[in-house]
Amino acid sequence: GLAVYLQVSFNNQIQRASYRIHTRPMMNTDDKDKALRELNAQRIPIYQSLADLTYDTDKMSPQKLAKHIWSDICGQSLVDL
Repeated sequence: GLAVYLQVSFNNQIQRASYRIHTRPMMNTDDKDKALRELNAQRIPIYQSLADLTYDTDKMSPQKLAKHIWSDICGQSLVDL
Protein backbone atom coordinates (compact mmCIF):
# COMPACT_ATOMS: atom_id res chain seq x y z
CA GLY A 1 0.00 0.00 0.00
CA LEU A 2 0.83 3.65 -0.20
CA ALA A 3 1.64 5.57 2.98
CA VAL A 4 0.98 9.32 3.06
CA TYR A 5 2.44 11.39 5.90
CA LEU A 6 0.62 14.64 6.60
CA GLN A 7 3.08 16.81 8.51
CA VAL A 8 1.69 19.34 10.94
CA SER A 9 3.75 22.02 12.68
CA PHE A 10 4.27 21.75 16.41
CA ASN A 11 2.19 24.87 17.05
CA ASN A 12 -0.74 23.52 15.05
CA GLN A 13 -0.47 20.16 16.81
CA ILE A 14 -0.68 21.88 20.21
CA GLN A 15 -3.60 24.01 19.05
CA ARG A 16 -5.52 21.05 17.62
CA ALA A 17 -4.85 18.83 20.62
CA SER A 18 -5.97 21.53 23.05
CA TYR A 19 -9.47 21.44 21.54
CA ARG A 20 -9.87 17.75 22.36
CA ILE A 21 -7.93 17.07 25.54
CA HIS A 22 -10.62 14.67 26.81
CA THR A 23 -10.12 12.45 23.74
CA ARG A 24 -6.31 12.60 23.86
CA PRO A 25 -5.23 10.98 27.11
CA MET A 26 -1.52 11.32 26.33
CA MET A 27 -2.01 15.10 26.25
CA ASN A 28 -3.89 15.18 29.54
CA THR A 29 -0.90 16.56 31.43
CA ASP A 30 0.26 19.85 32.89
CA ASP A 31 3.14 20.16 30.41
CA LYS A 32 1.49 19.60 27.04
CA ASP A 33 4.47 21.01 25.12
CA LYS A 34 6.83 18.50 26.71
CA ALA A 35 4.42 15.61 26.18
CA LEU A 36 3.97 16.45 22.50
CA ARG A 37 7.71 16.95 21.94
CA GLU A 38 8.37 13.51 23.44
CA LEU A 39 5.68 11.90 21.29
CA ASN A 40 7.02 13.64 18.19
CA ALA A 41 10.58 12.53 18.94
CA GLN A 42 9.36 8.93 18.93
CA ARG A 43 6.84 9.06 16.11
CA ILE A 44 8.11 11.47 13.46
CA PRO A 45 11.17 9.39 12.48
CA ILE A 46 8.89 6.38 12.03
CA TYR A 47 6.38 8.33 9.97
CA GLN A 48 9.15 9.77 7.80
CA SER A 49 10.76 6.38 7.22
CA LEU A 50 7.48 4.73 6.20
CA ALA A 51 5.98 7.50 4.08
CA ASP A 52 5.88 7.21 0.32
CA LEU A 53 4.55 10.77 0.09
CA THR A 54 4.91 13.61 2.59
CA TYR A 55 2.97 16.87 2.67
CA ASP A 56 3.18 19.94 4.89
CA THR A 57 -0.44 20.49 5.87
CA ASP A 58 0.17 23.96 7.32
CA LYS A 59 0.69 25.47 3.89
CA MET A 60 -2.53 24.53 2.09
CA SER A 61 -6.23 24.12 2.51
CA PRO A 62 -7.62 20.59 2.88
CA GLN A 63 -9.07 20.84 -0.64
CA LYS A 64 -5.77 21.88 -2.22
CA LEU A 65 -3.90 19.26 -0.22
CA ALA A 66 -6.30 16.56 -1.46
CA LYS A 67 -5.74 17.70 -5.05
CA HIS A 68 -1.95 17.56 -4.59
CA ILE A 69 -2.14 14.07 -3.13
CA TRP A 70 -4.48 12.87 -5.90
CA SER A 71 -2.25 14.44 -8.53
CA ASP A 72 0.86 12.75 -7.12
CA ILE A 73 -0.85 9.37 -6.84
CA CYS A 74 -2.53 9.43 -10.23
CA GLY A 75 -0.06 11.55 -12.15
CA GLN A 76 -2.82 13.95 -13.17
CA SER A 77 -2.59 17.71 -12.88
CA LEU A 78 -5.51 18.66 -10.65
CA VAL A 79 -3.66 21.18 -8.49
CA ASP A 80 -4.88 24.27 -10.36
CA LEU A 81 -8.54 23.19 -10.49
